[in-house]
Amino acid sequence: MSDQADSFASFGVTYQEKVTQAILTDPLFAEQMADLLLPKYFELGYLQEIVEKFYTHRQKFKTFPSP
Repeated sequence: MSDQADSFASFGVTYQEKVTQAILTDPLFAEQMADLLLPKYFELGYLQEIVEKFYTHRQKFKTFPSP
């Protein structure tokens, strides 16, 4: 696959930020995306870091971080 197919870069930064926001604020969406969404799909390092830490917390503590 090409790099473009393995990322959200073609959708733009605003889309990537909204996906991240949805993961952080909607536990049902976050659960549905848990096995599908990889941090490497995000173009920007800070979004990759947020998603990685969020799902690492879930894996370690069996629950999503609370706000």
